[in-house]
This record gives sequence, structure tokens and C-alpha cells, in this order.
Amino acid sequence: MSQNTSPWKPTRKQVAALEAAQEAGLNRSITAICEAAGVDRRGFYRWLEKDADFRAAWDDIWRGSLRRHMPGVVAAMVAQAEDGDVPAARLLADMAGLTKQRIEAELKHGGTVTHDLSAAQRLFERHPELVTELFDDVTASESGRGR
Repeated sequence: MSQNTSPWKPTRKQVAALEAAQEAGLNRSITAICEAAGVDRRGFYRWLEKDADFRAAWDDIWRGSLRRHMPGVVAAMVAQAEDGDVPAARLLADMAGLTKQRIEAELKHGGTVTHDLSAAQRLFERHPELVTELFDDVTASESGRGR
């Protein structure tokens, strides 16, 4: 059984949809993207379901968008946490833990470390009371679970 190793060649409409998605920004719906591209929304969902190459291209666009916006999101969360916003601090702490796990996994598999935790570290060094509040909240919620 031979495998098809030729590169993927998207249709003109698939290209239009992918291009429209890249221009769309974060608040546009699939319907709006399809309208901008001049493609049928049902056809778009069919491509996602049945065309692995289209689905991969679509996923790459959204991951890229998230990567581009993440530094601004983290900076906003750090600013909120520095102002005493405990949920923002908790989210940063969670993100730092997840990032630490990802770094360890990358290193274990011979990858490179591409994450910078210095902003979260500086935040908690400057505002140790946030750490105390976080742990108080966690302890209180965990003690309530045993009831």
C-alpha cells in the first residue's frame, strides 16, 4: 500500500478561508470568516472534519494567533496581579506551574526552553502577600472539599 507523500495543495476557496482567518482578529466568528472569504460555512466545517491538511493549517493559524497575543495577555495579568487582583495572581501562578511542567517535558525530550517565567517571578518577589493570599485561598477551598 503506497502512501501519498505529495504536498498538500489547498483549493482556491480553502486558501481564501485561511487568509480571511488570519485577517479576522480575535472576535470574528466562523460565519464572518466564511462570508469574508466567500465560502460556504457548511463546506468550511466539512473541510475541518474530512481534510486533515486543512485542519492542520487552521490549527496552525489559531495557535499562531494565540502565540502573538500571549505576551500582551500575560503583561496585563501581571499588571492586574501587581494591583492586588488575587484571581490574576492565581492564574499567573497556575501558568507558571504549567510552564514549568512544559519546560521539564521539553528538556526531558531534548527540546529547548522557550518560556520566560521572569515576569511571574518578579511579581511574586515584589508582592509576597499575593502568594500568601493564593495559598490561603487554596487551603480554604481544599478544606471545604472534605465536608
